[in-house]
Amino acid sequence: MKHIELMSFIHIGNVGFDANYVYLFCGLVSILILYFCVKSLIIWVVQMKFDRLLIYTISSLFIIAIVSGIDLIVGNEMEVAKIALQSISLFGFLLSIAILIKHFIIN
Repeated sequence: MKHIELMSFIHIGNVGFDANYVYLFCGLVSILILYFCVKSLIIWVVQMKFDRLLIYTISSLFIIAIVSGIDLIVGNEMEVAKIALQSISLFGFLLSIAILIKHFIIN
């Protein structure tokens, strides 16, 4: 796959803007879009009272951030991150099975 740079599509460099400012602006716009999407998702989760889903998501994000920081400091080629992602997904799978079993036992 051919590598395509943003500045080849946007010829704003001819006007006098630096490419880094264009990337910064695109990053801020994407963060703003993600903010509104995640905000509406979290409001929906809170209204539906899916506490376990919200706790699982936030704790998974913390674990990913911590492990990514450790991988950047140590530099062991993302081996710890692979194990962390596998354990997060296994925990989520087991948590959903436990919730389903509890739901069927109660009803």
